[in-house]
Amino acid sequence: MLRTHGKHMEPSNKSSAAAGRRILMGAFALLHLLVIVGLVLLALDRPRIAFVRSGTILEEYAGIQEARRIIERQSQSRQANLDTLRLDYESMRKEFDRQHSDLDQGELRAHQSLLRRKEEQLQQYHQAIARQSREAEEEVTRNVLARINTNIQRFGREQGYDIILGTLSAGNLLFGEDALDITDQVLDHLNTLYRPGQHEKLH
Repeated sequence: MLRTHGKHMEPSNKSSAAAGRRILMGAFALLHLLVIVGLVLLALDRPRIAFVRSGTILEEYAGIQEARRIIERQSQSRQANLDTLRLDYESMRKEFDRQHSDLDQGELRAHQSLLRRKEEQLQQYHQAIARQSREAEEEVTRNVLARINTNIQRFGREQGYDIILGTLSAGNLLFGEDALDITDQVLDHLNTLYRPGQHEKLH
């Protein structure tokens, strides 16, 4: 009876072993599937990051270049006016020096007063054009940077980027793979969107 009972148990042991193997294989398959799903989710959740070289953008963006030309024309015009005032003042002062000995006290005081007014006008105009040039540069810098930022944000959204960093030669980014550098693409995008004459209001 005992042997008979033992013989009856052999199929049960084999069946249990096979079931254990199937469970183990299923567990491995499930684990493998979970690893694959996890890697896919990790890849999907990983932010898409790139950077641009800000110095290159600011040097080669067509909007910056046109704005600088306009500011330079304005500066030359103001400088021409200043030079005219300076020549007038120098001419008047030389004439005063030449006639100085022939003038009476009343004429001398009148000429001295006129020279002082001319000199004050010259100094005031010099200060004014310096202020105007500074304000024009600040205005164009604000406008151009605002346009650059807006267009880069639009580019980033259209291209599916989560983060686009701007770097300078002395910036915080110490290293970045070349594949992450999208300066040329961004610059092409900015110059394509730019239309000449957008800074004419600065005249």
